[in-house]
Amino acid sequence: FAAPFVATFVLVTWFVQTVGGILKVPDAVMQLALTSHYGQTFVGVWDWAGVAASIVLALGGIAVGAVAFARRDLQA
Repeated sequence: FAAPFVATFVLVTWFVQTVGGILKVPDAVMQLALTSHYGQTFVGVWDWAGVAASIVLALGGIAVGAVAFARRDLQA
C-alpha cells in the first residue's frame, strides 16, 4: 500500500512545485514539496538542514519498514 501512496505524493508535490507559482498556491502548500527544502540546487546553494531532514526521513522509513517486515511470520 505504501508504494502507490509515495508515488502519488511525489507526483502531486512535483506538480505543485512546478505550477504552484503560476496558480498562486499558498506558501504552506508549496512547502509540502520535500525538494523545496533543498535550497537552490541548480546554482550550488544547498540548504543542509533540508538535506539532513530528508536523510533522517529516509533512514526512519527504512527502519520502520525493517521492523514491520521482521514482525511478519516469514520462514527462511
